[in-house]
Amino acid sequence: MSLMVAFAIVAMFLPILQLPVKVSHYLSLTFAGLIPLFGTIVAYKMTDIFALYFEKLAYKTDSSLDDQLVPLFRKIAKTFIIIIGGIYVLANLNVQLVPLLATLSIGGIAFALAAQDTIKNFFGSLMIFIDKPFQVGQWITAPDIDGTVEEVGIRSTRIRTFSNSLIYVPNGKLADAVINNHGLRSYRRFSTQLAVTYDTPPELLEIFIEGLRKIVLEHPKTWKDNFHVYMNEMNSHSLDIKFYIFFDVPSWAMELDCRHEIILSILKLAHKLGVQFAFPTQTLHMQDFPGQPSLSPKYLTADKANKQMEDFFKKQKP
Repeated sequence: MSLMVAFAIVAMFLPILQLPVKVSHYLSLTFAGLIPLFGTIVAYKMTDIFALYFEKLAYKTDSSLDDQLVPLFRKIAKTFIIIIGGIYVLANLNVQLVPLLATLSIGGIAFALAAQDTIKNFFGSLMIFIDKPFQVGQWITAPDIDGTVEEVGIRSTRIRTFSNSLIYVPNGKLADAVINNHGLRSYRRFSTQLAVTYDTPPELLEIFIEGLRKIVLEHPKTWKDNFHVYMNEMNSHSLDIKFYIFFDVPSWAMELDCRHEIILSILKLAHKLGVQFAFPTQTLHMQDFPGQPSLSPKYLTADKANKQMEDFFKKQKP
């Protein structure tokens, strides 16, 4: 700023010095070019100062959209300042701009053809800001993409992966991709199968399932209006209980903490009740040994079986 003012003062008093014509002419051109050049530099630096101010304001708001817009507008403003400053410098140096712009327009066509991907990425960034499929700080997944959004730029979006590396994805690719935004989830699902052994008594299974439901209801971070805990399948080596719940938490770290608490509660309840979890095993049964009674199961006759079935359904009726 001080240099720009100094050059402006010198340019004002230059005619008073009565220098030779050529020297005065070249000095006038030099000062005429340096003054807008320093003005462009000052405006360029002022952009960073204004950006820092607006970043502080954006940090105080709940929305993360303005956190994305401030860096983008800063880059756009700097680009326009450089272009306009360059035009002023050339105009003060008595450069004929009309032929130059005509030449640039012809070259611009060739440049546009060669920079189709760059233009596509620019419009992709505009579509991202208009549609808002994600915001800074949200976890997204897409083909070959899995991480947290750190910054949305004019050309590309910066994403921090879970291995702590950075990837830069062109905005044109993101605008065309199918994006799964995990950050917009209202609730976080936890679904698993609890496999118990076949020798577990049905009555004990009912008590265990009731205890599982009570674990969900008493946990402070579960969605109480939408959970499912039921006997689900009879597999080859186990009886499977479907455990399907949701957590009302904002972050993945808190989700992991809730999973940890729920799983430990399930294990403690199973240990308390004596419920055994199953795993793939093979049991070999020898039904007949020489000189020993047969171990083959004895089944009811048809008449006895019908009677037992009628008694069973009579007991089931309220």
